[in-house]
Amino acid sequence: MTRSAMWWPCRSSRGATRPRPRSRSSSGAIRPRPMSSSATGSPRSRRLSTVDEFDHAAALAETERELSIAAVRRRALPAEDGDGVCRGCGAPIEPARRAVQRGAHRCVECQEALELRARRGW
Repeated sequence: MTRSAMWWPCRSSRGATRPRPRSRSSSGAIRPRPMSSSATGSPRSRRLSTVDEFDHAAALAETERELSIAAVRRRALPAEDGDGVCRGCGAPIEPARRAVQRGAHRCVECQEALELRARRGW
């Protein structure tokens, strides 16, 4: 991103438009830097303008959209365990189970037995 893209206009106390710096959060989304407080330190002087709020909301929406796309792409990847053989009994895992439970390592019977042992504390 160019340096000029990192600046956006805001109004100064005299009504002139001047650039205001923006920063990136840890997630990569651009967020406005906090406005400096005035001599009185009133909350009104630190409040964002309507345009600033819309810019912030747009950046948040873009981040959420990117995260959603990444989640869909992760789900579309092939399962980690592609052989379809149960680790418990060695029998083939039913295709219906693999379709519902991506990356299933055990057949339904072996998984139920494993969960029963875990509940009983064996």
